Amino acid sequence: MNIKSSQITDLINWLNSLRSVTDFEMPALSKIQEVCIANGINAMYCDGGLLIGNPQSKIVFMAHVDRIGFVAIGGNLEDGSTIDVSYIAKPASVTPKLIKERFSEALLIGYDPVTAEDLFIASLLQNKEDNYQAKICRVINPHQLNVSYSNPIPLTAVKPALFRIDDYLQGNFDNSGGLAIALMAVAKYPEQLSCIITVAEEGGGYQNWPTGGRGALKYIQHHDFEKILVAVDVRPSSLIKSNEQDTRVGKGVVLREAEFRKDSTNNSRLILKADKPALDYVKKFALQNNIQYQTFSGLGITEAGRAYESLSEGITLRCIWLQPPIANEHSPFEVVSLTDIENTLRIAEELRFL
Repeated sequence: MNIKSSQITDLINWLNSLRSVTDFEMPALSKIQEVCIANGINAMYCDGGLLIGNPQSKIVFMAHVDRIGFVAIGGNLEDGSTIDVSYIAKPASVTPKLIKERFSEALLIGYDPVTAEDLFIASLLQNKEDNYQAKICRVINPHQLNVSYSNPIPLTAVKPALFRIDDYLQGNFDNSGGLAIALMAVAKYPEQLSCIITVAEEGGGYQNWPTGGRGALKYIQHHDFEKILVAVDVRPSSLIKSNEQDTRVGKGVVLREAEFRKDSTNNSRLILKADKPALDYVKKFALQNNIQYQTFSGLGITEAGRAYESLSEGITLRCIWLQPPIANEHSPFEVVSLTDIENTLRIAEELRFL
């Protein structure tokens, strides 16, 4: 994979081929490190993930490598058998019914968490109970499996190659879209930009760990607060005007102005505001170059916000968000606009002049 000469869609497809369910991302990180070094890009492991580019750069992208999936926690690994699985994240706003609907037509690949070798193909069962079960369609590598097992096996949805209709792309983009943007920007300007590729962003995991963003929480303890942190991740949006979403696919890069979360009394509480000089710079560049953008300020917290919450009072985090809008988030059938993706990359590259 030649990152510098690839199209952004080729890089997204390559990232989608990597197995990287939350908490089981090491094979993917290892492959990304290998490719970065082959492309002449510095890449080293650090607390929270993999740091690529110039560690001294004043711009640090943050993009997570993990994606939603399931973990096999019990049952016999045989053709036609039913196994118990756990959804990797348990956000309060997503019900088991919704999760099952999202994955109702998806094939799931169970893979070795160390070697990333594909082990079996399964399909999520649509039973009415809150628990999750899958049926094994076929064992791919029987010599690698015991009939019964005690170690968890991650399952990721099979992601087809990106399907394009006009400016729309359908496939998987959370967060291969954001990570591809950061990778391409750093590959082009490795001395002026860097990126922390974080793990464990997508929720608390099958062991009921506290929350998502655990990689970002580890990294932020070593972050140089003179630098600008640029969170690059997709923004849940809609394809049409919707009461549920404030932003729309195809209507421009989402420039988030602030993050809020609900407190124990159900009131909105400000978590983190965008760095105004940096945000103003981005808006000016977008206007001068006819780049369409949308602004958003509301509920919903990213790994940047989670990381900031963990810091001591009085610390200022200079941060902005670059978010391509996405429809059908956390499903195998996500939709983005290629123009939105390409314009996000243009802005990301421009940040080297900040």
